[in-house]
Formats: sequence, C-alpha cells, structure tokens
Amino acid sequence: MATRQQRSEREPWTPIAGLRIAVNDDGCAVVHWPDRPDMPPFETADRIELLADGRFHLLGRADLIVKIEGKRVSLPEVEAALQRLDLVAEASVTDLQGEPTRLGGVVVLTEAGRTKLAEIGAFRLGRLLRRELAPTLEAAAQPKIWRFVAALPKRALGKRDNVALRVLFARRVSRAA
Repeated sequence: MATRQQRSEREPWTPIAGLRIAVNDDGCAVVHWPDRPDMPPFETADRIELLADGRFHLLGRADLIVKIEGKRVSLPEVEAALQRLDLVAEASVTDLQGEPTRLGGVVVLTEAGRTKLAEIGAFRLGRLLRRELAPTLEAAAQPKIWRFVAALPKRALGKRDNVALRVLFARRVSRAA
C-alpha cells in the first residue's frame, strides 16, 4: 500500500500511486482506491499517524493490543519499555491464555542481566524487572511470568513467532525436591 526510502527511523511512508490512505476510529490505516469506485475501502490492522501531505508513519500492529485487567495494553509498548532497561538486550511479550489473562515476558539478557540472573535467580529477577517497569507501565501492562532465553523465537523472515512464545509458557518447570 506504500513505499519509502529509509534514510532515518522516522522516514514516512508514501502511498502507492492511485491509492489514498485514511485513518479509522481505531487509528488503523484504511486504503481507498479513488480510481476504482467499485472497490470497497480496505481496513488494515496497521496503526498509523497520517500526515497532512497524505504520507504516514507506521506505529505498529493493532492486533498486538490485548485486554489485561480491563485495560488495553500494547505489546510493542511493553516490549519497548523492557528493552530500555539495562539488564535487557531483547524482549517479546505475549498474552497468556487463562483466567485471568496475564502477560508473559520472554527476555534475552545483557551481560549485566545474565550476571544478575546468576546472583538472584529467575524469580527475583522477574520481580526486579517489574519494579524497574513500574515508573513507566501500570501494573496490568507488566509481565507477571518470565522466561529468560538465549534468543527470541522468530519465524523464517525474522518476524515474532507468537506460537513459539506461548509454548515457552506452556511447559511447566519441574521443581527439584
């Protein structure tokens, strides 16, 4: 629906010739074909910021918004907050099925994070990460369950693998007696 030559992170997208992009009430892109009145508008799940000249900034996927404790939580926003922490190199979060719905955080640690994990263990490290997130994320948006991994699960083209993320939480960790 659009192209760009990326010179910077905030380079806007330009709609392909013959298309007009609008924004719906949810902040998602709606594609219109002005030259084809027989074509109905197509609503995407891509959240955008529309600029006055018709170009736009892509803000992420709307389908990565989940309801936790009655609040709308943006998974990319939680991931960005985690990745700003000194102990975190990369992070993905997923909503965990069940009652109540909770967030699970999958984290690749920095060297300092791996050292801290060895010192205090996974349970306490998860609590520490929640405390560090508290100033920027409300409690509902903070992961409750953690998995610390060497690499994030991704699909062939480098996109997040939601199924593999959930599998990490499906496995029960057995406790030594």
